[in-house]
Amino acid sequence: MDAGCSGKIKNIQIALEQNNLMFQNIVLIILTHTHYDHTGCLAETKKQSRAKVLVHASEKDA
Repeated sequence: MDAGCSGKIKNIQIALEQNNLMFQNIVLIILTHTHYDHTGCLAETKKQSRAKVLVHASEKDA
């Protein structure tokens, strides 16, 4: 999943609902890279889903 830009958590919620899913259905968030436009809602998505985050070791501090 792409965690999108900051402040766009509603877009993720809408996409989930359109697929009959909820944040609780997310169990793993895989980040292919940590650009701001792909991680902006990561903290909120992680909080709502309680999912684990998988990211390459070289980008873990980003």
